[in-house]
Amino acid sequence: MGPIFKRINWPLLFIHFLAIPCFILGGQLLERIRWVPLRQAYQTGGLEGFRQASGTTDLAGTLSAIQLGPLYAWLAAVLLGCSLSALVMWRRREGVAVPLLLFGLAVVTSRTHYYKSKAVLQGLSSLLDVFAHSSRQTQLGIVGSAFVLLGLLPFLLTWAPPQALLMGQQNK
Repeated sequence: MGPIFKRINWPLLFIHFLAIPCFILGGQLLERIRWVPLRQAYQTGGLEGFRQASGTTDLAGTLSAIQLGPLYAWLAAVLLGCSLSALVMWRRREGVAVPLLLFGLAVVTSRTHYYKSKAVLQGLSSLLDVFAHSSRQTQLGIVGSAFVLLGLLPFLLTWAPPQALLMGQQNK
């Protein structure tokens, strides 16, 4: 194999891959925050309430932005995960195969739309219900931020090479 794929660290790839769903779910929850007032206006006032709350006559543009938001959040989450993985791999002086494989795995597994499954949506609903006393925007912000922070954890735990952790030394 070439120098790019000199050695694939499979455990590290798996650990970094676990962070991608957390980033996707967290990003999509945080993206929904800005649309909460419009959704509430639609639920209470119908289409007329939606028009008044949006403050624009371009309803098609607003609806397409609502529809495309989760896709943009997905793309940002995958790119963030791959970038953080590349930083860890650069710091550990390992090959660049892990971030490339991570991107491929994220795209392939996201085709199943696992983050839209009934079990995941019920779990998210249960997490949001923990903060039932708060507004919907606060609920989405807390749970979305928790998922993003949970996604950062694998990258922080794998930042230093294993030898540096065992010997108490910094990476050369």
